[in-house]
Amino acid sequence: MKQVELLAPAGSMEALQAAIENGCDAVYLGGKAFGARAFASNFDNDQMIEAIAYAHVYGVRVYVTMNTVLYDHEIEEALSYAYFLYTHDVDAVIVQDLGLLERIRMQIPKLEVHASTQMHIHNEKALQYMKEVGVKRVVLPRETPLQEIQRYANLGVDIEVFVHGAICVSYSGQCYMSSLLYQRSGNKGACAQPCRMQYQLCREENGEITSLKSVGKYLLSPKDLNTLACLPKLLATGVSSLKIEGRMKRPEYVAQVVSLYRKAIDAYHRGEAFDVDEEMQKDMQKVFHRGFTQGHIFQQKGSKLMNFVRANHMGIPIGKVLQVHKNRIRIHLKETLYQGDGIRILDPQEDQGFIVNKLYNQKGKLVNRAYAEEIVEVEHHGAFKKQSLVLKTSERPQLEELQQSYLQKQRKVKVCAYVQMRLHQPLFLRIVDQEHFEVEVQSEACVEQALKTAMEKERIVQQIKKCGNTPFVMEKVEVEMDANSTISIKELNQLRREALQQLEMQRSKRHTYEPLKEYTKKIEHSPRKKHIVAVVRTLEQYEICKAYDIDKIFIQSKKLFQQLKEQGHDVFLHTERVYKGDYQDSKMIAEIGGIAGTTNNYADFSLNITNAYAAGHLFSSSVYGITLSIEHSDLSLAALLQNYKKIYGSEGCFGVVVYGHDELMVSEYCAINACEKDSDKKNCGLCRGKRRYSLENIKKERYPLYGDEACRMHVLHHTPRNLLDRLSSFAKEGLCYVQCNFTIENKEETRKIVEQVRRSWH
Repeated sequence: MKQVELLAPAGSMEALQAAIENGCDAVYLGGKAFGARAFASNFDNDQMIEAIAYAHVYGVRVYVTMNTVLYDHEIEEALSYAYFLYTHDVDAVIVQDLGLLERIRMQIPKLEVHASTQMHIHNEKALQYMKEVGVKRVVLPRETPLQEIQRYANLGVDIEVFVHGAICVSYSGQCYMSSLLYQRSGNKGACAQPCRMQYQLCREENGEITSLKSVGKYLLSPKDLNTLACLPKLLATGVSSLKIEGRMKRPEYVAQVVSLYRKAIDAYHRGEAFDVDEEMQKDMQKVFHRGFTQGHIFQQKGSKLMNFVRANHMGIPIGKVLQVHKNRIRIHLKETLYQGDGIRILDPQEDQGFIVNKLYNQKGKLVNRAYAEEIVEVEHHGAFKKQSLVLKTSERPQLEELQQSYLQKQRKVKVCAYVQMRLHQPLFLRIVDQEHFEVEVQSEACVEQALKTAMEKERIVQQIKKCGNTPFVMEKVEVEMDANSTISIKELNQLRREALQQLEMQRSKRHTYEPLKEYTKKIEHSPRKKHIVAVVRTLEQYEICKAYDIDKIFIQSKKLFQQLKEQGHDVFLHTERVYKGDYQDSKMIAEIGGIAGTTNNYADFSLNITNAYAAGHLFSSSVYGITLSIEHSDLSLAALLQNYKKIYGSEGCFGVVVYGHDELMVSEYCAINACEKDSDKKNCGLCRGKRRYSLENIKKERYPLYGDEACRMHVLHHTPRNLLDRLSSFAKEGLCYVQCNFTIENKEETRKIVEQVRRSWH
């Protein structure tokens, strides 16, 4: 049976050490740029070199995140950084951008590439395409159910799945909410986490809007993934790697979670049961959680998936407030509390968290701990209501123990030694590890005839086994020696130190590298023709576009497409952003699987094309037209068009979205069902018919919701994008087409937009 990889996060050098000491097989970390965790500590170049070498000594692989989209002014620097990582022995880079993938595969072909979950690879066609273009591993979306994981694990590309940590409510790489509302792009690693903000579900029916009651206000905030108890089912699928989320988390969190998953994996491979008891659950809850879920992997929905009440660390409940007097808070404990613990007192207006610096027992004496059912007092200024719940958000003894787990450096590399002592020859020492790294060294001095007492084998073994503060532990020492021979202990120790140093150096460098190759590629384009593209969801939207002779009309509803096709209409299918069907009729694709599934098609904005090389990759893969990312600025758009012509010597067929309620999120979770029914079953039908739903934020802005035919929730911008006054400038810049996306527009709203775009573009 293939041994699965345990992949741990490392947001800092301390977190890296915590992961390694607690048993990970690989770590993923980020540099100071190009990573999807821009606010983690991350590693500068010198730290990166040190981290890679350190991990490699322990046989731990290192993957560096370059999982953001890149604009034209960034692509050369990104490639340079990838080459820097390659020459400093990184095991793989994790990539989102198709342009960077294009450049790495052509210019650094020996560098292993993993497709980030941000690349949105979620079906067989996309996985096969990744394999064809040289991607070694694909990180699946967190939304992938167990049955699909098992199927994908047999396609010949390594599969990595998330098993623990934070979950995005939207498919990764397909969330534009932070970018379009707060100018902080999740695709650039700067997400403002709008999913952790408060919303209210609203229902509109017969012109009347009703605010619906729900358990809490955090309608887009998932619980944290925790698959520890059901890990055997995941391991049985044949996945290559189990990934723990958490590059923003403290080292103690990494130590805690990695150690538990290490134990569970090892138990599975020994054929033993691994029971997740109450103590383990509490240990995980104390270091960080928002509530736990087994997630989409095990098809949990509604309140089993989401935490509607809180969006931050919940800790564990430890008691309630009995009384507040001046700067003292009296608490009735239900769990042990230590001096130095972190607690949070929940309040309807504003929670308050603090460290317990002084802890008093019921007699008013300072103590360093108190137990369940005791009444204690802590010092803190604040007004709290009686019976307010008290949470423990960190536990000092636990954190100290976790710190020791990685500060003591208990992880060792097992080695064996062979010593040869021949009279009048240098002392010979060979050391070999379990990965077959091997060093051979000889002493400067020669072995001498013993004048009095010859050296005993046991003494040689004893000295060679003294690995001290090195990463090594000597399992076996074999000695061959001439009778009555000796050498100084100093010489023996020096030889051992020299051999272990050489072995450490040898283990730290795992790969060879080649010079950076040149990028040379030519792309031939079909003749371009200025035209208008419309994407529609309803029959009346289609009829308006047809009546105004729109050049290309793509139907996003498969049911409507089939209906029109049967009626003899010459129609084109637009596949959804999450698509698991065939591509026979598809002519506008919204995800990577469509590249391999069709020819001479259009690629929609959701492929996140932000640079000329990404565009070149698509055009050379049978795509005819590309609708550029909705995250472009005027400058980046102009730069892409200019650079594309400069690099490839021709103009591609590019378009931009000029009208539409931008899709901010696409999600397997449905807020409508969760609030109205909280059912485990899909296709409840609530979003069908005349009722309309929306999410209202604290500013009273309402984001329309709709469910597609696969029962996925789409969150739309409250205000439609409208760039129709800029059509003439788009034409001058060299755009081939403009695109209008119709989702919730009625007949008259559609007509108004179509009339304007027809008048201004042709």
